[in-house]
Amino acid sequence: MLALHANGAKSAVMDANRVVAALHVASRMSAALSLHHYRPVIRKTHVWAAPVPSQVSDHGPPSLISNLGHDLDKDHSAAFDGSPQLSRLVEDGHGKFVFIGDAANLSFLQIIRRLVRDSVGPCAFTENALQNLMIEAKPLSASDWIAEIMGNRPTRPDVEHAHYLLSWHLRSTSCVLNLFEENEIRQSLTSWYETVPDDPEQKVSVAVFFLILAIGAQTRPENRDTEAEQYFNYGRFLTVSNIMDDISISAIQSNILITMYLLGASRRNAAFMYLGSAVRAAYALGIHRHDINKHFKRSDYLMRERLWKVLRVLDLFMSTSLGRPPSTHETRDTSCDDNYSASNDLCAIFEDILTNIYSQRKMMTSDLERISEHHRQWANKFATGLFTDSINPSKFLDTDDGQETPNISLCHLKEAYYWTIMLLARPSLTQSTAKYMSKNTNGETLREECYKRPRSGPSPFLY
Repeated sequence: MLALHANGAKSAVMDANRVVAALHVASRMSAALSLHHYRPVIRKTHVWAAPVPSQVSDHGPPSLISNLGHDLDKDHSAAFDGSPQLSRLVEDGHGKFVFIGDAANLSFLQIIRRLVRDSVGPCAFTENALQNLMIEAKPLSASDWIAEIMGNRPTRPDVEHAHYLLSWHLRSTSCVLNLFEENEIRQSLTSWYETVPDDPEQKVSVAVFFLILAIGAQTRPENRDTEAEQYFNYGRFLTVSNIMDDISISAIQSNILITMYLLGASRRNAAFMYLGSAVRAAYALGIHRHDINKHFKRSDYLMRERLWKVLRVLDLFMSTSLGRPPSTHETRDTSCDDNYSASNDLCAIFEDILTNIYSQRKMMTSDLERISEHHRQWANKFATGLFTDSINPSKFLDTDDGQETPNISLCHLKEAYYWTIMLLARPSLTQSTAKYMSKNTNGETLREECYKRPRSGPSPFLY
């Protein structure tokens, strides 16, 4: 889900590659154990289960590991009957520790590593030196970016180039982050070029436009990361100096755009912080409440509803991918037929899974039945919500040069749907696999499987 920018999100690609490699090993183990004949049984209550790790973290100060272990022991005995705590602190590459929760891809990868290690012993896959690090990109301008911007302020590009960058911004954020109506933002950009560049009354708009240009430069096919970073730093500087002193729609928009750019630059923890500022500002303005938004004129109502939808998508994406609690909570009836939004309804499914399964760390039959029924309802009616989300139902779209391009909006939506299914199935799959392997492990056979070279084709167990 959510390949937020076409040429960004290097960290997401790294995580995906690791998970694919892990699933390849797991699938070969499945072949050795004939796991495809196994049928897990849903019990009344599923407590989180996975192989018990030998230690909380392979890296970190002994005092931290000791304290974590002490807390985990109390947690196990009190609530989870000995099942291990999968959430943990990992290094961010700068010597600091950050929290990664159960829902994160990195946590799932660690589960697979522990399954392999407990079954076959240490091997190259289980002893990866980077497994306990959350690797993120460093900013191109490692120096004091504020001082650098003050001394070398970027100028706005010519109008033709600006519209080119705007097109890439709109393409890369299609469906996922529809912050602006396309016609309105194009007209606003044209109007901006009709004003004096240093007009003090335009500083709020200038911040938004430079952040839009930054995302466009970041996602364009040509490698223009330096240009993108200059636009971004200037837009961020204007946001901090002129917008953040007051709660406003512009402050929310700017922080959302900063979050988008940082995600595309593989700086997830920084993006997480800026998103928090946007969410708090939205709550302060009452944007989270549909009944309040209805009191505004239609153009403002649509803008506020669009802002909330973007915040929900970003929040649930980051909360799920990092395994952290959501910052937003939906009070609307997302399944209502009136102005039904497929993406809003899907966000409600994500929130239900995160808050009632991953946060509680247990699975009740009632939760599984409720969420599965929500899945069925969404699959039956999502096509009726595409118009509200400004998504074309076609698989391919015609570009300005007469060529066809995949409908990224529709891809994002469907990928998100399958992600919710995988999240819902993951705890039961992990528990069943761990129990079965603990009873039927043949160490020598599995060790051979672990060290075999990958086959040329994909494993049939991945389908």
